[in-house]
Amino acid sequence: MLNKLGKPFLPKGYMFHLPTEEQWEYACRAGTTTALNNGKNLTSESGKCENLDEVAWYSANSEDINYTLSINSLQEHPVGKKKPNAWGIYDMHGNVWEWTRDLAKGDLDCNRGILTYFVIKGGSYDSEPKYCRSAYSGKCRSLKTNGYRLVLVPIEKKLVYPNFWDIFDVKSMSDS
Repeated sequence: MLNKLGKPFLPKGYMFHLPTEEQWEYACRAGTTTALNNGKNLTSESGKCENLDEVAWYSANSEDINYTLSINSLQEHPVGKKKPNAWGIYDMHGNVWEWTRDLAKGDLDCNRGILTYFVIKGGSYDSEPKYCRSAYSGKCRSLKTNGYRLVLVPIEKKLVYPNFWDIFDVKSMSDS
């Protein structure tokens, strides 16, 4: 749908899509080889992590100051409030998990067969630091703490790009 709406604005031979796991990590790292895209490593795998505080909203720093009604006072934050990576990309660590177009096979479900999951990257506002590392990959079917970041890619007729919404039964996802 986005590719159809954006066609007049897209360079010829290109389309928008979810990044692959490798594309996501490459963009996150921005030339670094450390656990975090600010050139630093984790100071803690759980709880407070000073090096992660610079670049991410995660379980130790994403509490809602105006917390009144929610049982869980952790929440997502507006993009761009933490430091960007060396390429100027914000919020690659924490805030919301980000979908990639890569798929991961999951457990056997007696009613639906082997479940298919999208690989997710980056961690979220309720993640411990170890899940926010550049290299960490998770798998998920829930939409509650997930978002996405689009990439502009050349159209390659040999590749099959799975349609994000066709892979899952969206009604059953809201239950998970």
